[in-house]
Amino acid sequence: MSMILGYIKEREISFLFFLLLVLLVIVLWNLYKKEKKRAEAAELSVAGERKYYGAFVKERKDFFIYFRKEDLRILYISPNFQHITGIASKLMYEDIEVLNTLYTHTTRRRIQGKINDWDKRDSLEFECDYKKRGSEVIEFCDFVLRDFDHRNVAFVSAKFLFYWAKWSV
Repeated sequence: MSMILGYIKEREISFLFFLLLVLLVIVLWNLYKKEKKRAEAAELSVAGERKYYGAFVKERKDFFIYFRKEDLRILYISPNFQHITGIASKLMYEDIEVLNTLYTHTTRRRIQGKINDWDKRDSLEFECDYKKRGSEVIEFCDFVLRDFDHRNVAFVSAKFLFYWAKWSV
């Protein structure tokens, strides 16, 4: 034992450096494992959300738009969006205001008035008319607004269903 202690005493700086290096490796390894676990949990959460919202796509009469309320940035549009509205998804990603082309000026004003009067406690439901882009046929839809705490979702279809809320990224 005295031989080992003597060796350590002679090479004290080297031994101390080695111990610090081992400690650093242990700390970095633990940080790596924590980050890896957090990333896997986030990935599972995103996959679960995609699966949940993808279930809406199965009904061809409906589509939904997933967006942030603060800046109306579109995060996801279901694949059958163009089929229902006649508006290319690419146009929607560039400018959400393209949705206004579905409604007449009178309908837009009526929708805005109802949204302004809404108390956000219950859902806001009413019927409105719209025209598919490139079509002259007027169709009717149910327009439903709901306010959630965690994200914005707009679900639009022959029954237009919009969910508005705060998005936390």
